[in-house]
Amino acid sequence: LPQTPPETPGFGLAVEYSPAAEVGGDLYDFFPLASGRIALAIGDVSGKGVSGALMMARLTSVLRAAAARNDHPAAVLEELNDLVFAENDEGMFVTACFAVLDPANGSLEIANAGHLLPIVRHRDGRVGELRLQSGNALGVKRPLLAPAASWTMSSGDLLLFATDGLTEAANDRLQRFGNARIIETMRRLASEDPNQAIHSLLVAARAFVADHGFDDDLTLLCLARA
Repeated sequence: LPQTPPETPGFGLAVEYSPAAEVGGDLYDFFPLASGRIALAIGDVSGKGVSGALMMARLTSVLRAAAARNDHPAAVLEELNDLVFAENDEGMFVTACFAVLDPANGSLEIANAGHLLPIVRHRDGRVGELRLQSGNALGVKRPLLAPAASWTMSSGDLLLFATDGLTEAANDRLQRFGNARIIETMRRLASEDPNQAIHSLLVAARAFVADHGFDDDLTLLCLARA
């Protein structure tokens, strides 16, 4: 998994990846495309331990090759879906979201395969889910048919992609952190800095779970437009 986001003038990108065990089944990626656009991906493999980590490794390897051939988000997810079907003999499935950013105008093409919807915070403080039509998770149905949607980031917008290690994080009373607490935390942010956004979400989530800790892999990917 990449450690350093690509330099993208006018945009900021930050990531947090915390596996629950020694090996994890979450995946994320970001990389430049030949067209000058930037690819962003996040996913969650249903299998835990070594089997989930191996599937994650295969997907991250194939992801870049698929995007080099055809960087349309729907086509990339379709190819990943074929991979999961071909190499999955344990009944695993994978939720995934793949987006392509055009830094020239802030436009995003996004396709979603059963993953949590991204959450957007606007400069004026409005926060909510980015409404997308989602397909099934990878490995559930062929063809996948996860349609791509277009959305343009405005100056000051901040977009969060996350795995359910955040939403499903539980306290000792087995209450879930949930989307409502994510939205409230993002609403209170003092700026659109993506690193600060991730820090604030982690502080809130850790305070919520307290001694219970996190039971699942946790990945946050945050994109902001200056």
